Amino acid sequence: MGRKLKTLGNWVLCGWNAEESGTRNDADESEVPDALVTKTLPRLPEGPLEEVEARVLASPKRKKGRVKDSYHLGRTLGTGGFAAVMMATEKKTGQRFACKIMSLPAKDALLDEDTMSREEVLKEVEIVSRTNHRNILALKEFFLSKTKVYLITELLEGGQLLDALLSRTDRHYTEADAKLIMKQLLEGLAYLHERNVIHRDLKLENLMLGKPDDINQVKIVDFGLARHTVNLMTTVCGTPQYVAPEVIKKDVKEYTKAVDMWGVGVIMFILLSGAPPFYDRNEAVMYAKIQSGKFSMEEAVWKNVSNSGKDMVKKLLMVDPKDRLTVGGALEHEWITGEVSSTPLEGARRNLENKSPMYKLKRAGAAVVVINRIQKEKEDLVRSVEQEDEADIEDAELEGGKPPSESPNGMRAS
Repeated sequence: MGRKLKTLGNWVLCGWNAEESGTRNDADESEVPDALVTKTLPRLPEGPLEEVEARVLASPKRKKGRVKDSYHLGRTLGTGGFAAVMMATEKKTGQRFACKIMSLPAKDALLDEDTMSREEVLKEVEIVSRTNHRNILALKEFFLSKTKVYLITELLEGGQLLDALLSRTDRHYTEADAKLIMKQLLEGLAYLHERNVIHRDLKLENLMLGKPDDINQVKIVDFGLARHTVNLMTTVCGTPQYVAPEVIKKDVKEYTKAVDMWGVGVIMFILLSGAPPFYDRNEAVMYAKIQSGKFSMEEAVWKNVSNSGKDMVKKLLMVDPKDRLTVGGALEHEWITGEVSSTPLEGARRNLENKSPMYKLKRAGAAVVVINRIQKEKEDLVRSVEQEDEADIEDAELEGGKPPSESPNGMRAS
């Protein structure tokens, strides 16, 4: 029998100094196989919770004091199962940011399987506080209270990349546009992989734009508003149609950065054709397709795609992770380094438009299953932020966490 999986943050820390070690269909009642469930929690770094807490406390991105002393928290931009995102205006400068608020459970709290633990929350904070790249959502600073974490990030006014592509008034979308998007995705991912971070949840919905309609400002995001709800309810590790085959296999106990490259391949396939390489309304059938690695480029939509583009997709979607392009190899591929056509990909755009509901994160059918519980959790979290006047957490108040004498392992934002 299958079971629901505990929702985690999207980032997985693989060891900063170590060597590299479709949404579930609403009508489908089949459960996720146990083999897949047991493989969706990559091993987190060893070491006691206290060490993670100490590193978070020592982060130069941590700001002491209360978030409301520095920011005016305005309207709610969105909510997930256990997080809320609100508009945050810096009182000193008037500059606008986004503020993601996450619950911070007590060390010994009894949690249900869908709730992020204290360690998981703090590890996400640690990872995002150490990223600094133009193609990754930027964290300005964060605040800690006894029960919450407040992440102050840049405000991405361009929204989701997919929406921007579909809303273009000139309806102009080319292979050169797809290349520009992919190059930025790969450069951001290269930054993460160089630091031994696996994103784990790369998908089209996790690409956003810094400014409206500007595909020169693609950002990999560590949170997408509605995505929390969907992950909580229906998915194992992101959207099932992006899951790498080695994640499904019973005999593979660990997986590597190659899982991200599979996600890159699925995204590229979608950008060039407008449709996913592997999809079925029945998840079990879809997983079988993914494990087979068989997909078609015989449809008419692929006739306007360059041979180098097709070649790169094929090399990204290799079933054996050892045969798959690395992020460095992808950046050196001729499709990225050479010239590609500016001929409109009209078929791909039509497919994106027709199939866009497949990529949307809010699904009414699935929402009905747990809407009452989730809505209450959302309302409680937002209400607690609006009503509580929480003091900054003291170093000693992180259970067992003692601030180190100096920042360990080069705790720089960069």
